[in-house]
Amino acid sequence: MVYSGPIDLNALIDLDSLYANGACHWTFFAFPTSMVNEHGVPSDIDAQRYIAAGVPVGIWRNTPVDGTAYAAVTRETIPQLHLAIESLTQFHDSFAAELSERLFHESSAGGT
Repeated sequence: MVYSGPIDLNALIDLDSLYANGACHWTFFAFPTSMVNEHGVPSDIDAQRYIAAGVPVGIWRNTPVDGTAYAAVTRETIPQLHLAIESLTQFHDSFAAELSERLFHESSAGGT
């Protein structure tokens, strides 16, 4: 299946290799690994829209937290992420926290 969602798969940062080399990235959104689709992104369209905010991001799936994946940026792009989030008027201030909570609830309930 071809992915045509809002996240540019070719632009994703490889956070696993950065982490293996000692780089620490900054996570800004958590979601259950059970909700990652075959392309390595969360299957939830709202999560995809939020992650695709125009900042170089990566999806970190091999995390120290069992069952949790993260959208993250490198330390150098944290200011760029903050600016992008501030300009996202379609998402209210607690959007990411509420969406993350909903996704984990759906995952634990067996839904998608």
